[in-house]
Amino acid sequence: VVRAAVMAGLTMIALIFRKPGDSLSFLGIAFWLLLVWNPYQLFEAGFQLSFLLTAGLIVWTEPVSGLLTWLPSPLRYPVAGNLIAEWLSFPLVIYHFHEYSFLSLPANLLFAPIVSFVVLPVSLLLLGMSWIWETGGMGAAGVMETGIRMMQGGMEWLSTWKAFCPAFPSPPKWWILLYYLFSAMALWSWLRRGKTVFLAASVAALGLLLWAEPGKEDVLARLAFLDVGQGDATVIETASGQTVLVDGGGHVRYDNHEAWRRRKHPFRVGEDVIVPYLKTQGIRKIDWLILTHGDQDHINGLLDVIRRFPVQKVVRNARLPANEEERQLMAELYRQKVPVYVAAAGRTWEIEKGTGLTFLHPDPVRTGGKGEATNEDSVVCLFSVHGIHVLFPGDIGTETEKRLLRRWRWPAVDILKV
Repeated sequence: VVRAAVMAGLTMIALIFRKPGDSLSFLGIAFWLLLVWNPYQLFEAGFQLSFLLTAGLIVWTEPVSGLLTWLPSPLRYPVAGNLIAEWLSFPLVIYHFHEYSFLSLPANLLFAPIVSFVVLPVSLLLLGMSWIWETGGMGAAGVMETGIRMMQGGMEWLSTWKAFCPAFPSPPKWWILLYYLFSAMALWSWLRRGKTVFLAASVAALGLLLWAEPGKEDVLARLAFLDVGQGDATVIETASGQTVLVDGGGHVRYDNHEAWRRRKHPFRVGEDVIVPYLKTQGIRKIDWLILTHGDQDHINGLLDVIRRFPVQKVVRNARLPANEEERQLMAELYRQKVPVYVAAAGRTWEIEKGTGLTFLHPDPVRTGGKGEATNEDSVVCLFSVHGIHVLFPGDIGTETEKRLLRRWRWPAVDILKV
């Protein structure tokens, strides 16, 4: 907003003095003024995107639109502008936010003209109308607001299409520099009709684009114990790229606080910790979701997770959901048609060669039915990868631990999650 206001002010000053406006010079002045005020803005995503995209639109919209002769004249400028914005924003968006929506181009082409040519002019008209007839202006503004909410609902609906919004790990800075270098060469040669350079640069840029996911390290598995406060959330990534999520953290909610003590935007473990971590790792689906039990500090973050990432299968105990949070979670899994399994004690599921999950507790026959779930009903599983064993005992207590030690022949456990 400050960048736009500075440029608009400089443009009006040029008009007052009847001087030709220079958008790039005005952009440069705004750039230095903002950095003098706060140099650390240089590292902010909004600052980088605002100035880079504005410069790209100023320099390239006109020449690119001139090459889109196969489009009707009214569409050439919007299509050119959106193509330039998508090209320039892609590496910065995946670097800062670890995901990219490939529906943004059609969404911009659909909604941006509505905002520019309908919402803004009509809003100014209604503002003027309110000085003359306030009641009529308010009524018409209500109709406009309904239309805006419908448009917003349409954009939110598009954002639920998970397949079109994949996660990306943060690319290294040298990759970003090469992306801009080769793609700029391709654009320059396209504008100059240089076919050889265009072909070579395009191939290089396409190769970088397809390699937007740097390869994983050569490891047997990666375990991340996420800091979710009270409760558990563990992410396991196997060598072949499968993902196991054990529990989803969450805070126990207390609703007896006075209104002034309740946050307007409360901290959400799923949205603020688990989902960002999964995106930074480039994870796009959860192959195994293990719910040890239904306590709030183990499942409250999962609703945000399953709404963002497709889940292949769920393993839980045999008890019916005993609280509202667990009922909401299971209802969402049912709506998404995710298969839910109750593992028999002693069963081993092979995830991939040399890697498996063995479920040791509880016995589905003994723990099924209604009633308040307890810590002793926790799913206990042993994750094994090429002879290394990690034990997840949930929240079982001492007596249950002793019983399991007597029942099973245990391997040497390398890591115990307490």
